[in-house]
Amino acid sequence: MEYIMIKSTKKKIKLYKNIYLKDLSIILSFFFLSIILKPIVHPNLGISFQIFMVIIGIILVIPSPTNRGKPIYKSLFYTLKKKNMYKNFGGEVDEISKN
Repeated sequence: MEYIMIKSTKKKIKLYKNIYLKDLSIILSFFFLSIILKPIVHPNLGISFQIFMVIIGIILVIPSPTNRGKPIYKSLFYTLKKKNMYKNFGGEVDEISKN
């Protein structure tokens, strides 16, 4: 009896050319978030706000220019996660002591 081995479990589901299921879900979540937040936005800016939120969603899923192979939202999470690090004006990276 021959067994089949799985080569990869982290395969991205491609919907169309460069559009993946995870990217589409992030963009749609920004769209639904804009629908939820629309009542607190001025009525004249409702459609503009929804377009703005979808554009932000698209920008967050495009590949990061500084962190190759990762989308911008992952680079942003990585940057925000490093709370104990800061970059001073000299260009060195120092660690803040925890008190």
